[in-house]
Amino acid sequence: TSHCLSPRHQCPAGYRWPSASTSSLQRRSWTPRMLRRYAIRKCTTFVDFPLYGLSLRHCSAERAGNGVYDLYAVCNHTGTVNGGHYTAYCKSMGKWHVYNDSRVSLIQDNQVVSSEAYLLFYELEQGVGPR
Repeated sequence: TSHCLSPRHQCPAGYRWPSASTSSLQRRSWTPRMLRRYAIRKCTTFVDFPLYGLSLRHCSAERAGNGVYDLYAVCNHTGTVNGGHYTAYCKSMGKWHVYNDSRVSLIQDNQVVSSEAYLLFYELEQGVGPR
């Protein structure tokens, strides 16, 4: 974790944005039950995350560069907290693919963002910020 995440801090000379960034979407909620126990439920709230141009500039000092990221992979989970199935969407050669066990298929950009996503993988845009 960088101490540069707040605009109030000065970034050290030569600071660069990391080449990759991951985000985890909270997909579990704990609901209080009787006797101090909690029920865990899967949260399927739709989160409209960007495929391109995720800007983190507001999180850093000016001299750190632009900090603009593009999505390159998503980990998905279908099912409940007690069981389910994992798939991945990955961008390769400019096209999105779904990896589902031993099957790999092409998908459209508009299929990548879904309420099943829980891990997002971003890479720093090429040619953005100081190198």
